[in-house]
Amino acid sequence: MRSACLCPRIWIRELTRHAVVPTVLMEVRPRMSVDMAVGTETTSDTPPTTPFTVVWSRGHAYVLEDAPGRARWVGVDDRGRALTLTNAQLQRRGWSRTSS
Repeated sequence: MRSACLCPRIWIRELTRHAVVPTVLMEVRPRMSVDMAVGTETTSDTPPTTPFTVVWSRGHAYVLEDAPGRARWVGVDDRGRALTLTNAQLQRRGWSRTSS
């Protein structure tokens, strides 16, 4: 007969096994630019132009996608919906290379 203390552990393991949902940060972390990895600060008012660079704006991470014709910043809004921004829109919102 099993002890009663094992049941909660099994329930917790089953609940947390399905709880891991990919987030934007989980998807972009492997592709963060070298500048982001060493934590250098922005020295100009214009956002970087290197593809897959990560910047932060209003508490959310945005990744520069190198789309044919025009690059765009891709992230999510406060409700988790996809949001794309141009360089000009990102500049108006304010941005930084670090999340704090």
